[in-house]
Amino acid sequence: MAIWQVTIQKAIQSEYWTNRYFVDTATIEGAETVGLQIVEAERAAHATYVEFVSMRTSTPAVDNPSVYLVKELTGVGARTVTTVLPLTVTTNIVMQTGPRRPDRKFYRGCAQASDIATVSTFNTTYTTALTAGLCADLFEITPLCSATGEPYTAIPPSQKIGQHQLTRGTRKKTQPIIPVS
Repeated sequence: MAIWQVTIQKAIQSEYWTNRYFVDTATIEGAETVGLQIVEAERAAHATYVEFVSMRTSTPAVDNPSVYLVKELTGVGARTVTTVLPLTVTTNIVMQTGPRRPDRKFYRGCAQASDIATVSTFNTTYTTALTAGLCADLFEITPLCSATGEPYTAIPPSQKIGQHQLTRGTRKKTQPIIPVS
């Protein structure tokens, strides 16, 4: 088996961002299939205004992958929200491989104002829904692993609200990060 990197690109209007995962499969085509399962898990947690743009499956070299496939995605998130929060407000998923520092994923465009309990935490209704939805769906995708190939032992959500700034100024991602041609 080999470790492959799956990068999923999403957008809201002209703001683009990605989430990166690693999967352990025999072929790049198998990794792409697993990537599409991850897209579906993410889609269920994201708001309907989040557009899924593309997915790149590649060797894990960050800046210069030697082998890669790019797939154009269509569709939007499935979660209906009533209050749109800024993209700097993120939902944090902790992906644990054991006693070491866990991997973290920060998802933009998932939460709404009613999901917030305090200034710094989400309410238990939202985190319970994440546990039963996105976290459970990701945990069931067995080829999903850390960058070193270790399987995840748990994927719980963090109750803390993440605050992650998008790139500012001239480095702002207003064009697709993963071009589809």
